Amino acid sequence: MADVAEEMQSLQEKASVWSGVAASDAFAIDETNVFNAVDGDIKPFLNLSTNFYNRVYDDEWFRSIFAWSRKEDAIQN
Repeated sequence: MADVAEEMQSLQEKASVWSGVAASDAFAIDETNVFNAVDGDIKPFLNLSTNFYNRVYDDEWFRSIFAWSRKEDAIQN
């Protein structure tokens, strides 16, 4: 189990170096209510979800993963 923890730490360190974002900043989202940060405005979340699922459903392989779901339902969820 120690190997898994060490590997995870190594991946986090690499991600921090490659992205230029400190791990403490990357994980600060865990302590932040993003919905409150945008003053309760749902529009940014709908835009993000819509853009994401439009791309998912445009890709044949990804679309097969979501075959059980309608795109509109996925966006709302």
